[in-house]
Amino acid sequence: MGINTGWCTVGNFGSEDRMEYTIVGKEVNVASRLENSAQPDQIHISHNTYELIKDEIHCDPVGEIKVKGLAYPIRTYGVIGRVGEPTEDRPAFNLEIDPSKLDAEEAEAAREALRRALGALEGDSAASTEE
Repeated sequence: MGINTGWCTVGNFGSEDRMEYTIVGKEVNVASRLENSAQPDQIHISHNTYELIKDEIHCDPVGEIKVKGLAYPIRTYGVIGRVGEPTEDRPAFNLEIDPSKLDAEEAEAAREALRRALGALEGDSAASTEE
């Protein structure tokens, strides 16, 4: 699914012989390109839409897409879920450790890396930068 926010024209278009109720405009074209860039289980949104929902809906940046007829690329975001609600695995936060495959030195290095990461998440600059 692709979602964009902006002004467009909606109504009956055509001639007496062939009238069709439809929606047209640049914003519709952008939404169509966003839809094409998303996988079947994804929702891609434009930066215009992201600015309106970012405090309520968590989104990850996806990148930029080129849209025929526009001189500039469109920044895109993937919708993850409502802010504050648990979500499925997110690659940026996925961590798996199999302690049985670590020797003592590797286990200590993993513990130290986790301490630094936790310090960074908690805003403890000393813990996050210690080597």
